[in-house]
Amino acid sequence: MIFFKKLKFKNKIFIKLVFYFGVSLLLFSIATGSLFAYMFMRNTVNLNKKNLEKRAERLSETLSHTWFSDEKSTETSTGIFSGKNEKDGPRKKNMRLIEDIAMAEVWIIEADTGNIIQSRKNRFSNNSYLTLPPNAEEAINTALQGKMNTTENFNDLLDNRAITVAAPILKNNAIVGAVLLHSPVENISSALNNGIYTLILSIILALFLAGISAVIFSLNFTKPLNKIKNTALELANGNYDAKTDVKMSDEIGDLARTVDFLALKLYKSSKESEHFEKMRQDFIINVSHELRTPVTVIRGSMEAICDGIVSSESQIAEYHQQVLSESIHLQKLINDLIDLSKLQNLDFSIEKNPLNLYEIIRDAVRSMRQPALKKNINILVNDSDNRNFIFSGDYHRIRQMVVIILDNAIKFSPESRNIDVNISQTDTVLKLDISNEGPGIPSESLNKIFERFHKSDTEDNKNGMGLGLAIAKQIALRHNIKISVSSMPDIRTVFSFIFES
Repeated sequence: MIFFKKLKFKNKIFIKLVFYFGVSLLLFSIATGSLFAYMFMRNTVNLNKKNLEKRAERLSETLSHTWFSDEKSTETSTGIFSGKNEKDGPRKKNMRLIEDIAMAEVWIIEADTGNIIQSRKNRFSNNSYLTLPPNAEEAINTALQGKMNTTENFNDLLDNRAITVAAPILKNNAIVGAVLLHSPVENISSALNNGIYTLILSIILALFLAGISAVIFSLNFTKPLNKIKNTALELANGNYDAKTDVKMSDEIGDLARTVDFLALKLYKSSKESEHFEKMRQDFIINVSHELRTPVTVIRGSMEAICDGIVSSESQIAEYHQQVLSESIHLQKLINDLIDLSKLQNLDFSIEKNPLNLYEIIRDAVRSMRQPALKKNINILVNDSDNRNFIFSGDYHRIRQMVVIILDNAIKFSPESRNIDVNISQTDTVLKLDISNEGPGIPSESLNKIFERFHKSDTEDNKNGMGLGLAIAKQIALRHNIKISVSSMPDIRTVFSFIFES
């Protein structure tokens, strides 16, 4: 009772499973029971027929040696059962004994006279089998021809319905008569009924046990599904820490693992969403800060000029120069933001063509030679015999990426130092290394330098906006270039780019 109280019958799939199991088991039981009953009845009847035939055959052999002996007189064989012969009494006693042994009513037919010999009161006015109905006569004729046969054509002549086996009696290879065994059908019916009752009870017991098993199996099937459903509801409510805790190696287990994987992905997505939201807020704050400074300077300068606070030509020229410088800075900031936005938009297409990396490096170095000379810095490009480093990409974007790294290297390199640019190639990989001496990058900042508006607090970077390296990384990502950085403080910093062919 406690078990059934725990069942949740509101579970539709549980009810369906139990119903389907029950219908399937019922149909299986009916089909199997019907087939078994048919086969059982058929085998029982056939077995009884074979048993009856064997008894008739044995009785035939016995009668041929004892009943139809060589010393038997003609008188005995012609009128012995007329009720007047002196041997009639002993013969009838022998017939009763034979029937007791055969466990069936026995008739003996003499071939030469056609007389029917039986132990009970004569059923016929004439003892000859020729007076029997045609079907019964045919069965006896078949036996007198030497063929054993089984029939039910004697039912009208017997007290009860019976199966009759007619077997020939042979003496010295000659047919001297036939023996008929009448076995009541009720004996077979009793055995069949007992078998059917046993089958029905077995089916009922099997259905009962199978029903319990169906309930248990249905519960085991629906229990993990309920856990998965509850986990899905938890995920829908925003609880991404929920787990199914289902450990199975079948399709339900695969579903549970998929839901758990989904929960993990949602958890990571929620964290990334929080991170992106923080980055968005920081981005707005940083952009506002970066825009506010030049806008404030431009406005202050123009107000000073317009209000007549500055009147001398030299001061006005200085303020004009300051407005121009801040305008250029503002324009560069806006251009960098536009470039970064474009590169981060996957719908923004980049036209790729076969390029020679060496030519791009030489072009970028020429552009950065003038800023480098201000700090007496030499940019050295390795001159190897092979100058054909071919890959596919956008010329202007790759040049922009190299220029950003060279500008960064110049900015943080001490005066009169060298910047080394090295290109190497294997069968499948093209590699670019740009290294410089200087203070280096702290280890805790290595993972942050490619983020937007990330700037170091050094004097060399006071005018930086923190967008250059973010743009360089986006260019690398759009070209499937692996970008990495390694740094040894106060020794050397190396930016590496791997172009996979």
